[in-house]
Amino acid sequence: MREQQFNEALDFANGRNYNEAIKLLQVLLEEGLNDTIHYKALKLYADIIGPLAGHNYMTAIDMYQQIINESEDDALYESAQISILDAYLSLSIAMMETYESTRDVIESDSEQVVQFINKLDEKREAFLTQRAEAIYKSRI
Repeated sequence: MREQQFNEALDFANGRNYNEAIKLLQVLLEEGLNDTIHYKALKLYADIIGPLAGHNYMTAIDMYQQIINESEDDALYESAQISILDAYLSLSIAMMETYESTRDVIESDSEQVVQFINKLDEKREAFLTQRAEAIYKSRI
């Protein structure tokens, strides 16, 4: 029965009907049985609220970490490790995009604010240049 519910939630998620998938997953998770189905449901739930649709990366990361710490299923463990990496990297990209859009709207007459923003821009530019050089060198 629980596996059938999980498979139904998976079908909903594959069809991008995330709200219905979440409803079924919440029922499975509320049962509190820490078995393989529970951790598979937790993984799918984290995937939906994180990288797939919700972009709530921090909550997804916590869920992936719980799977890594508690699940005894090796395949699920490996999958959660990949997913947590994806969530961290996606969060980093989102933060860079947020920085860009925030930076575009900040204007100030204060010399201190302008200097502070310029220092942040320089740090960001140095970081990006360093990463770009490392990528370039690795490809040569």
